[in-house]
Amino acid sequence: MSIRLAAAKVSRRRLPTSHVLRLQREAANDNRASSAEHDATIRRALELFGRHGLGAAQVAHDAAERAALHNDADGFATWRDICASLDRRLARSLNRFLPQTI
Repeated sequence: MSIRLAAAKVSRRRLPTSHVLRLQREAANDNRASSAEHDATIRRALELFGRHGLGAAQVAHDAAERAALHNDADGFATWRDICASLDRRLARSLNRFLPQTI
C-alpha cells in the first residue's frame, strides 16, 4: 500500500496591506485579556501543572477549600482562579464557599 501526499493548493491572490496590518495587530492576544494579574495566575497554574500533572486542578481546589475554611479570602480567590484556569467545572464547585469568604 503506497502513501500519497497531496500538496496544498497555493493561492496567488494577495491580501490588501491594510488587512494584513489589522491581522497583525489582533494576533498578539486572541482572548484580549491582558492584565498582569491574569498573566500571574496563568503562570502559577502552569507551574502547578508542571509539578502535579493532571491532578493540578484538584490540588488547587483543595488549597482553595483550605483557604476558605480558614477565612482567608485572598488565598481563596487566588486558588479559585488557579483552579478555574485549569478546570472550570471543578472551580464551580467552590461557589458554595463564596458567601463565607465575602
